[in-house]
Amino acid sequence: MWTIKHPYFYAMQLIFIKHILKILIIIIVSVFLIYFDPLYLEAKFIDPFFNSKFQSKPILNNLGQVDFISTQKWKSLNEKVLNSLEIKKYVEGTTLGKNAVEYAKINFGVKHYFTLESMSNLAELYYLQGMYQKAEPLYLQVMETRQNTLGNNHPETMSSIYSMYRLYISQGRYQEANDMFELREKLKLENILHKIQSETESNIRKINSLLSKTETMITCTNMIIKLTQHVDSRQYKKAIKYAEKNIDFSKNASNQNHDCIVSIINILGKLYSNQGEYSKAEPLLIKGLELSKKNFRKLHPIKINLLTDLATIYTEQGRYGEAESLYDEALKLQEKVQGIENSDTINTINELAGLYIAQERYIEAEPLLLKAFKISEKIQGKEYPDTIRYINNLALLYSLQSRYEEAELLHQKGVGLCIKIFGMNHPSTITSILNQADLYSSKEQYIRAENLYIKALQLSKQQFGKQDIKTINCINLNIARNITSLS
Repeated sequence: MWTIKHPYFYAMQLIFIKHILKILIIIIVSVFLIYFDPLYLEAKFIDPFFNSKFQSKPILNNLGQVDFISTQKWKSLNEKVLNSLEIKKYVEGTTLGKNAVEYAKINFGVKHYFTLESMSNLAELYYLQGMYQKAEPLYLQVMETRQNTLGNNHPETMSSIYSMYRLYISQGRYQEANDMFELREKLKLENILHKIQSETESNIRKINSLLSKTETMITCTNMIIKLTQHVDSRQYKKAIKYAEKNIDFSKNASNQNHDCIVSIINILGKLYSNQGEYSKAEPLLIKGLELSKKNFRKLHPIKINLLTDLATIYTEQGRYGEAESLYDEALKLQEKVQGIENSDTINTINELAGLYIAQERYIEAEPLLLKAFKISEKIQGKEYPDTIRYINNLALLYSLQSRYEEAELLHQKGVGLCIKIFGMNHPSTITSILNQADLYSSKEQYIRAENLYIKALQLSKQQFGKQDIKTINCINLNIARNITSLS
């Protein structure tokens, strides 16, 4: 039987519904705030070990209203630029990037978010092509504008500071890079301190811990920069001495700094390997691999470096089976993480081909070297150092197979490119001339071979003086053998 309900009942229903709606709104707002927590955003934007593709949403507050059609057109342009970055078509992307910058400046102004985003993307395209002089003023302008409009502590500003740090590292400007790194770390710390300054004693302990970790990270990064400077200046023994003196620091460092620790282990392992001290290099690199497997995600990039470096040592020691399994593992990880059209991936393909050549597995080596050469030519250009290296390696393979005509054409091309790109006295040019001399010696064209050996010897003495005794002795030995064959 139906009954008529009192008006008070309906009023109570309405109040109940209003309360339910309020609770739902509070839940939605809470989830939103948790997801966009400043600490979370700050970490994503600033920390180089987080996903570098993570991007903030445009913040248009106080930047003025923009026309809807202009906005949509800019977004379309920007999407094409980002797509060019994604598929590594940097030359095409540069043209699109310039158009996007000009369009944004005209329609939104120099300080607008869209303009700064376009300038940042164009700078990134220049950076990825190694055009650092063109990238620097763009990165710098974006960083300074964001500092003035958004403040030092804003995630977008922090992202710009990291871009400058990365650019300076690539140019070998380590002191400026270190200044940017320290500024970024201090700003990170300020953000965190601002978040937790009003909380309890437990949070004060957190601050002290963060200060300690920040200080440890800065010290560790300074060590890496110092080591890199020694390596770049070919002072390998000095680098090893410095690393051995400071390596205790990395063993005792905080568990939160495994990236830095493993990086130091990786550099020191490489140094030992380059000096032929494999008994010292191998256990270090194995330890680095164990740390990376224990503390990093499965596809962490530094694990790939450790795998390839250890594989190189095994190759040098003639432990080909162990080396091949490590190269295979590294290559699978690289194809997943970086893709096949990546300079590091094709370098590993080249190294695997070198392993096959060492075992006289020439038929298996050739398609790998051709693959490395073609991909490098496509993504990096015909005159890029890696592309020239793969040309020379192919020429060496053809020489070993007695395919002298093909080898000679490639050697001539390689030497010509080396002289054009590096200059006559560069180590790569000298190596290319030596390889061509070896080819002529194999073809019993001893006079031509001798002339090139003597030329390489003279260039080596000019470039290295008496420092590179092994190379000079090796060339002298080849000249002697050549004269003997000629006699």
